[in-house]
Parts: sequence; C-alpha cells; structure tokens
Amino acid sequence: MQITDTTVTVVSDLREHQRDSTQWYDDLEEFRALVRRAFDVPDDSAHPGWEPLIVTRDRVVPAVRRILAEHPREEIVLVGHGTAWTLVAAELTDRPPDLDAWAALRMPDVWAFEVRD
Repeated sequence: MQITDTTVTVVSDLREHQRDSTQWYDDLEEFRALVRRAFDVPDDSAHPGWEPLIVTRDRVVPAVRRILAEHPREEIVLVGHGTAWTLVAAELTDRPPDLDAWAALRMPDVWAFEVRD
C-alpha cells in the first residue's frame, strides 16, 4: 500500500526517548509512572539506562524547528513516538507537556496542530 507520492525522509534526530534498559511492563501504570518521572526530573535519568529527557528534547525540538523553517507555509507530517512528540507539542505551543494526552495515545494515533509564527 502506498500512502504518499512525495519523498519520505528519515531524520535520525526524530527518534524516541532513548530507553536502552527498558523491559516489558505488564503493569502499564508502572511504565507510565516512570515516564511521568522523566518529565518531572528532565535533567536526570528516570530509570537506569534511560537518557535524561532534556537530552531527548534538545535533540528532537531543534530538528522539528529546522524542518518547519525549511518548509514555511507547507503542511508537514512528522511521524514519531509519543514521549518525543509530547515534548515537541509542549515546545511549539508554549504549554506544559500534556501527560494525560500522552497516556491516552493509541497505537497508531495522530496529533494535529497549527504552528504559527
């Protein structure tokens, strides 16, 4: 199945929050609590092997800003992961991260919003 006739570019900086030691959590609330802790203390690793969330933000947000700057007045579709996109949405809308929206994400899901100059 083809979903677009345009070029799709993979941007390595748009990867998810690095969680090298994450195991599978049967208890979804336990995993959500760890991610919430990452947002509460973004300068620290919320779990052994996890990058500090500020590192994720400092990688992902500038990449999104570059893409938006390279394509002014164009509709942009970005594909990625929930934690990273929660950071992006917060930065681009100048609001706190919406962790309730993050927790409600389905797989797959869509967030759409307008970014104004």
